[in-house]
Amino acid sequence: LDPAATTLPQVLILGDSISMGYSITGELISHSLAGSRFEVTLLNASSRNPAPNSANALRCLRAWLGHDANRFHVLAWNYGLHDLARERWDGPRAVAPSQYAVNLKNVSQLLRTLAPHSKRSEE
Repeated sequence: LDPAATTLPQVLILGDSISMGYSITGELISHSLAGSRFEVTLLNASSRNPAPNSANALRCLRAWLGHDANRFHVLAWNYGLHDLARERWDGPRAVAPSQYAVNLKNVSQLLRTLAPHSKRSEE
């Protein structure tokens, strides 16, 4: 991720396309941005740094969060739809349900490790 562009509190929204509902295109963030209360960084399936599923998040979280453990004040994350998707109706899921459960636990733990002072959406 690029360095913060302002000194405003930093929020990271991480997830698959479901996070778009409360992200830059959703009303929650756009209303808050109008008052310049914080700066938002969005990483999801439709952004320039795609995070299509929990397996990809686990591979890329260290690079996405960078070396500043205190940068993000708030972390909001959500995975599910792209993990459970199928290319064909009778095909395998992108991530097996048993592996999906493990991935979510590992994403949560990794976020705690990489950004220990941030508030997280799971709290």
